[in-house]
Amino acid sequence: TECQVPESGKWYEYDKVGEAYIYGKGTNSDMHEAIKWYEKAANCADDGNARSTCIELARLYWQGYGIPQDLVKSLEYWKKSTEYRVPESDKGGEYRVVGDAYQYGEGTKKDINEAIKWYEKAANCGNRWDARSSCAELAFLYEEGDGVGKNWGKALEWYDKAVEFGDGFSALHVGSKFANGQGVKKDYKTALSWYRRGAVKGNPECQNNLAVMYDFGEGVPKNAQEAVRWYQKAAEKGNEKAQYNLG
Repeated sequence: TECQVPESGKWYEYDKVGEAYIYGKGTNSDMHEAIKWYEKAANCADDGNARSTCIELARLYWQGYGIPQDLVKSLEYWKKSTEYRVPESDKGGEYRVVGDAYQYGEGTKKDINEAIKWYEKAANCGNRWDARSSCAELAFLYEEGDGVGKNWGKALEWYDKAVEFGDGFSALHVGSKFANGQGVKKDYKTALSWYRRGAVKGNPECQNNLAVMYDFGEGVPKNAQEAVRWYQKAAEKGNEKAQYNLG
C-alpha cells in the first residue's frame, strides 16, 4: 500500500489488509486494525468496490462485532453506501435500512418524515424484495399515523403496491380489515378481492380465508368446489385451519 499510486487504485490492498485483521490471516485478529484499513478502503474513489466496504463497515458497527456497537457510525456508512454510481436496484437494501434507522431512532433521532423519504427510495428502486417490504412499512406508517397524519387512502395505495410486489401478508391484513369491519366499513366483496390477491401470491392464510368465503357465500355465491380447492392449497402449506375445515 506504500507504492506511489493514486488512492483510487489502492482499494483492493486496503480491503485485503482489513480482511486479514478480521479473520487473523497472517496476523492476530484485531478488529480495531481491521476497521482502520476498511475505512481507508471505503474512502477510495473506486465506486463499486468502495461501496461494498462501506456496507461491511456499516454491518460491523451495527453488530458491534469485536468493537463497541456504534449505531451512529453504522448509519453514516449505510448512507455513504448509497452515494456511489451503481444501479438503483442494487441500493434497495441500503435505502430500507436507513429508513428503518429513522423510523426507530437507531443511530439518529427518530424522524418519520425522513424514514418515509428513504422508504420511498427503496419502494421505487426496482428490487422486488426491498420494494415490497418498504411499501408495507409506508402503508403501516400512514395507517397508524405514527409521526404523520393518518391517511387510509395513502395506506391502501402502498398496501396495493406491496401486494403487487408479492407481499401476501399485506393482502391478508387489508382483507381482514374489510371482512371484520376493523376501522373500515365491513365489505365482504372488497375483502374477497384482497384475499384472492394474497391467495394467488401463495399466502396460506389468504387461501384459507378465501375458501371460507366461498364456503359460506360471503361476498360471493356459495361454491363448494372452489372452497375445497382453496382449502387444499392452504392445507398443503400447513395451514391448520384449512386442514380442520377439510375434515
